[in-house]
Amino acid sequence: MAADSKKIDTPCQDPSIGSDGLGHLDTRLIFDIGFHIGDDSAYYLSQGYRVVGVDANPAMIQEGHKRFSKEIASRQLTILNAAMWHTSGEKISFYVNQSYPGKSSLDPDHDELGGKCYQIDVETISVADLFKTYGVPWYMKMDIEGADEMVVRNLPSASVLPKYFSCELTLGRPMVDLLASNGYVGFKLINGGTLTQSLEIYDNEIFIRALRKAGCVCRPIRSLIAGLPKSMRPKKTHWDPPRLRVPSQLSDQTTGPFGEEADGEWLSADGMKHHVDNLFAQHTSSNLGGFWYDLHAKHI
Repeated sequence: MAADSKKIDTPCQDPSIGSDGLGHLDTRLIFDIGFHIGDDSAYYLSQGYRVVGVDANPAMIQEGHKRFSKEIASRQLTILNAAMWHTSGEKISFYVNQSYPGKSSLDPDHDELGGKCYQIDVETISVADLFKTYGVPWYMKMDIEGADEMVVRNLPSASVLPKYFSCELTLGRPMVDLLASNGYVGFKLINGGTLTQSLEIYDNEIFIRALRKAGCVCRPIRSLIAGLPKSMRPKKTHWDPPRLRVPSQLSDQTTGPFGEEADGEWLSADGMKHHVDNLFAQHTSSNLGGFWYDLHAKHI
């Protein structure tokens, strides 16, 4: 089934237009870049937003048409089978992971979970053309398995950009710099497993490790620590139950709340760069391997 590519023309709450002609900032519009199975879009739709979803995997788009037929018919949702790229209308290679569809990627080496991949050709679309066609979204969520940097580098030098933005943290400090250069001034780092700002327990955190050991030996101690108010509880995944403090309709594959609703306070660009430098160093020294953090940003 072909993807719905009709323009959404519902009136916008904020009619401001960029002087560069790249579109208006629409406070009721969200871009779900990396639509996958549509769980993020389902959450945004439940909050009353209109959504434009983009995914390079045609199987995900076909499933999306089945799952969201009513929303597509009412034009609350538009889903596009396209790969984000520097320009629109090209045909490029995309590698579909049959075992782990969520790890499908433009990068043939982006195969951390294994699984058999096959190559298909997919038409491209640029972020600038998305803005021109659908308007500038209030929030742009991006999870496209290694291509996030390319999209951020191709954000147009526009007078209007998404108020809120999120992507997977893969580069660390450079990603913060790229977003800051586009006018993003506030940053949050959200743990994908808990949807909070909690971190793992690192090797050099002797006191925290002692608390963990005590909780393992005596379960009531762990329960007591986990039940402390957020301001008093150690900001560690060991005491932060996965996704229990977020809306029930959020699956374990969603990015979660965004903007002011995302957990924690906003940091400056310099503060976030220091934070992610420490995160990368701690993970390396503690041999913790890969991780899933989403970097959230707020525009001026």
